[in-house]
Amino acid sequence: MSSRSLSFQMEPGGSTTIITSNGTSEFMPLFPHESSLELGGWKLQDYGERWHYVFVFPAETEDAKNADYWTSEMPDASGAWDRIFTQQYNTAQMDFLKPMTRREFHNVVREQLVELLSGPICAFRSHEFRSIDGDEQFLLIALDNPEVIKEVAKEEEFPAMLLTSAYKKYNCPTDLAEGGGMFRAKKYGEHIDGTMHTNHYPGYVRFSEHNQNLLAQWNQEELIRLVRRRMKKFVRLQSLISEGVAKQIFCAHHWQDLSTFRNKLGWNDPYYVLQWPTEELPDCIQVYFGPDIAFFFHWFNAYTRWLLLPAALCIPIWLEEQVSVRNGTEEEKWWLYVCFSILLGLWSTAFLSRYKHNKNLKVLKWGMQNYEEAVAEVRRNFKDKYRDTWAEWLQNAFHWMLCALFMLETVLVTFFVSTWRRKALEEPLGTFFGIENTKARLYGKTAVTVNIKIIDYLWTALSTRLSNMENWRTRGELLNKMSEKLFAVKFVVFYYPFLYTILIKPYVSDDSIQVCFEALSGDLKLFFFTQIFVEVLVLFVYVGRAWLKVFLEIRKTKSKSSNKQYTYLEYQAKCAEYSDIDFICDVELQVMNYGFLVLFGVCLPYVCFICFFVNFPFKRMLAYKLSYIYQRPSPFGAEGIGAGEEMITVLSWLGVVFNAYLVIFVSPLCEHMSFGTKMCYFVAAEHCLLVLKVVIDAALGPKSMAQRRIEEHQDRVIERILQENSKTEKTGHLKVRTLSQRSLQSTNIGDATMMTCPSFRGFSCGSF
Repeated sequence: MSSRSLSFQMEPGGSTTIITSNGTSEFMPLFPHESSLELGGWKLQDYGERWHYVFVFPAETEDAKNADYWTSEMPDASGAWDRIFTQQYNTAQMDFLKPMTRREFHNVVREQLVELLSGPICAFRSHEFRSIDGDEQFLLIALDNPEVIKEVAKEEEFPAMLLTSAYKKYNCPTDLAEGGGMFRAKKYGEHIDGTMHTNHYPGYVRFSEHNQNLLAQWNQEELIRLVRRRMKKFVRLQSLISEGVAKQIFCAHHWQDLSTFRNKLGWNDPYYVLQWPTEELPDCIQVYFGPDIAFFFHWFNAYTRWLLLPAALCIPIWLEEQVSVRNGTEEEKWWLYVCFSILLGLWSTAFLSRYKHNKNLKVLKWGMQNYEEAVAEVRRNFKDKYRDTWAEWLQNAFHWMLCALFMLETVLVTFFVSTWRRKALEEPLGTFFGIENTKARLYGKTAVTVNIKIIDYLWTALSTRLSNMENWRTRGELLNKMSEKLFAVKFVVFYYPFLYTILIKPYVSDDSIQVCFEALSGDLKLFFFTQIFVEVLVLFVYVGRAWLKVFLEIRKTKSKSSNKQYTYLEYQAKCAEYSDIDFICDVELQVMNYGFLVLFGVCLPYVCFICFFVNFPFKRMLAYKLSYIYQRPSPFGAEGIGAGEEMITVLSWLGVVFNAYLVIFVSPLCEHMSFGTKMCYFVAAEHCLLVLKVVIDAALGPKSMAQRRIEEHQDRVIERILQENSKTEKTGHLKVRTLSQRSLQSTNIGDATMMTCPSFRGFSCGSF
């Protein structure tokens, strides 16, 4: 990297000029081209410029109420300033000698923020503009200058991927190993950013000046993570919102990338429903949305592909029941159920093992090894002194007590509905709270379904809020603990009403187990199709909400005779945020659907067939809402879908046990046996199936052969590559600096200026 200093200034037209140390300037136009796009029936203006983060600030208008707000005194201005800025390396120093109005406080905070982000500390490219109705101020941030990227990456010790050409004589590993350090390469086309999409698995190393010639350029999601890491060192982003200075902060979508997804890959095209979920598609998703979203779609794709087998196997059973292809006895039909239950248990075992193998390969390919321990950002609310204290223990215990209360509510509602149904059968002409007993069965099923949806919504809202208040160190830890508590309640809320019908009701009521089995099948049908309907409805609600916000804002500007056109960035500001809670809910929804399949697949075998085909449009809906309905999710690193993998494993084991129970206790195959004999057969059957699962797991192993060969090859050659590269580079004297100053000092090195910071040896504050 050349040793010249860089500073940045904004031109009046909004473009950026880079001033170099020798006095020359490099002009960067803000908007390289202007175009219009149509989205949701609106014609939007898009300049094609790539931005990473968007800050939306409230702006002063002519409204009288708005004027009163801006002229009022800012309460605790000094405290709010300290909560917003970290003041690390003596930045953002401010003395509040007199009271300030909200206008003054907002202005000085925005000025300081722009100085930090576009000045020598971060050196991001920035631009500001007013919204179409004038009530919002937009600040756009991007990190796209190659020299700035390298300096920020060096300071943040950001990991980077080795170029495949860096391997030279050692061969870059792939998932198609031929032994003896030889690997076979395969091309899948191009990513949305134009880079080649191959099956290479290059290693990741920390970026430094000495190895930069070996490293590939960062993709856009990696740059967003780098920008966020740099910003959070100096600014508490959430405090900007909580203090009322910013209305929202979000990552910006890029229309050209989304169009490439749609036109080239078909991933977010709602009309391209029957796209086969390949193993390679999540690589393209990761380049734009980041590893956390990509891992979710990787699991969803694997789940859909593997569903093809049980979907095909359930067809003979469905034909036996509905079409009556051949005349068979009830016992013959149940023999099909027995075979299907055994195959379903083995299928879930093979699916999970194979999924984990492929997931581990994605961890290697996306550079996510040991992410939580080595790379993950520490949460702003984390307090190390609070860990392992009685206060923390009581806080977590209170959360689990609420879990128990919500579980108890479902148990009581299920008991109430079951009691009502039983009394309705005993007195068919009677009434219950004005409801005819003849309608008890229909209303009972509806009550169970409504209770599931209401309690699920309430618990999700309450539990996620409590989890965010808890003292978890990283975002990954927070999401895992949040998922555990959500799953604990959802398991009872979603499954207990159906498990009660077949496990408990036959022994506490006069209903036979066959009658309970028929009731269970009817309840599952209603709930399953209601679940699909509700998810589609929620999607349209979000579409309608975004459309209404844009409509109201455009109508307001038309009343002012404004000729401005609504921009794509302003449209994104009206879209809903795709929060961590939304992400967890999407993951857990699919986990719960998987649980219904492995637990109750024998009750409704054709559910496997329906799930398989429903997954295709549902994935298109998820991709569409992430691309066009929600704001762009902030990309985060991950090592999989977190606690979701543990939940899937638990459900798979429970599915084996429950299906063994159905075969022994519900089927007519064992109806002549005594309860004790059935119990012996049940214990023997479920133990055999569990042992078979363990054997399959052990045979497949925790790692695939491809993963072992890639890891062995990387361990052997990466250190050699770095050592050989260091030998070829020119070496010079070590530059040792002692920092004892209390304030920033400038050190002249050639024609460049380096800023040094106290108490942080070798740190360059951003003046390059």
